[in-house]
Amino acid sequence: MNTSRLSPLSFRPLALATLLALLLPAHAQRYGGGAAQAAPEVKEQKAEQQGLREEVGKPLLAAEALVKEKKFDEAMAKIDDAEKVANRTEYENYFILRLRATTALSSGKDALAVQSLMKAYAMPQMPAADKGKIADAITRINYKLKDYKTAATWAATALKEGGGSDLRLIQGHALYLTEDYPAAQREIAEFLSESEKSGKTPPEEQYRLLAGIATKLKDDAGYVAVLEKLVVSYPKREYWNDLIVRTEVKKGFSDRLVLDMYRLKLELGLLTSTGDFLEMANYVLNQLGYPAEAKKVIDAGIDAGALSKDSTNDKYRKLMAAINKELAEEKARAAKNTPIPNTSVARLNNGYDLVIKGETQRGLDMMAEGLKLPDLKRPEEARLRYGIAHVLAGQKDKASEIFRTINGPDGLTEAARLWDFYARKKS
Repeated sequence: MNTSRLSPLSFRPLALATLLALLLPAHAQRYGGGAAQAAPEVKEQKAEQQGLREEVGKPLLAAEALVKEKKFDEAMAKIDDAEKVANRTEYENYFILRLRATTALSSGKDALAVQSLMKAYAMPQMPAADKGKIADAITRINYKLKDYKTAATWAATALKEGGGSDLRLIQGHALYLTEDYPAAQREIAEFLSESEKSGKTPPEEQYRLLAGIATKLKDDAGYVAVLEKLVVSYPKREYWNDLIVRTEVKKGFSDRLVLDMYRLKLELGLLTSTGDFLEMANYVLNQLGYPAEAKKVIDAGIDAGALSKDSTNDKYRKLMAAINKELAEEKARAAKNTPIPNTSVARLNNGYDLVIKGETQRGLDMMAEGLKLPDLKRPEEARLRYGIAHVLAGQKDKASEIFRTINGPDGLTEAARLWDFYARKKS
């Protein structure tokens, strides 16, 4: 998987109207004659009434009106007038910062807006109920300004104040872009886990980012874990190819499972070349004696455009002659009602062959009989093929149940997992 072109997060920012609504402090000023009184905002201040003096409040009210008229420079000048008043109270300073942030954000001056917000946040006048929303806004604005380090810090603050899970995602992206890969991996993995537990399928982009981080950290296990999620939720060829190759090249992966991987690739449409189809068909016919399955492989190659019925390829022509000969002999044996030996190998092989030929239930029943016979060797491998037969029969839920119980050495567990992912993958 190519993760070299991962871009900054394309998150949905808060709408401007939403940001403005949460940035502007609630107030019910009454100006005239004396101090302009506002409703109390901070419990810690013992419910003490906060006031905006008339000389401060009037230019700020004028600034609010000018903002509504989109006269932002004039509004900012009025805010500056309020700031020139001597001996301002802390509440007045706080209110000025909030209104400056609102005005700056409305006029596209994000840097000024976020500077004002960060100063206001640190003041005791900031209501506890507003802190989560303001920290959220500070996070998003800093991310937009590409100050990723600051965005990551403020995301952590916002999360402590009860912010939404998407803040964890923004934090993870910001950490990734500052090359703090371990922390980024932790936060993004937590975000994805929360999404999955809630029944949501995370966006493909987020899985790819986590895979990219694992690559940066040379965390092969982490990378494969992400691939496994991708092949179920976003079953693209590149993900399946990557995962299957990584499985096949693992030390100790048994040659006995090669055909099972071929079968999976065939189901996924990953066989593309003439050589792929001829090699698999030849193996199925000459190593296992399955002419019907070999014919199925050849037909798939023709459908894929890798083979042609009229091909003059010598290997193809010889292979087709051998397949047709075996099919004719099978038909002759069937006409004589030759009994199938009561051995596990005979029951399993003939049962699988019947599934390939479309006699699915009879074939599955015969394989089930073979699994119960005392001469059965390598029972877990036999159950793997029993599960594969259920996939081919269209019984993917039952197949998944079988695959999830298979455990064995030499790559058997891994092969069963891949088939399970295929059985569970989304269309």
